[in-house]
Amino acid sequence: MQFMLNVVGLKMRNGLMAAIYRKCLRLSNAALQSESTGRVVTLMSNDAQKVRVRAPLLPISGCGTYGG
Repeated sequence: MQFMLNVVGLKMRNGLMAAIYRKCLRLSNAALQSESTGRVVTLMSNDAQKVRVRAPLLPISGCGTYGG
């Protein structure tokens, strides 16, 4: 189960990184100049990594709503 959740997390991270990359390709020159390269790299690496790390916790988050 843990392995499958890690695989899901990797797929989510890769999808998010691809979406950010595609968005960067569609931006105009003016928009590209307003954002630094470092910010885009941070979005693609750090923020996407946070999604991957938290993906295995998704089933646990649903348990708290039932309260037993």
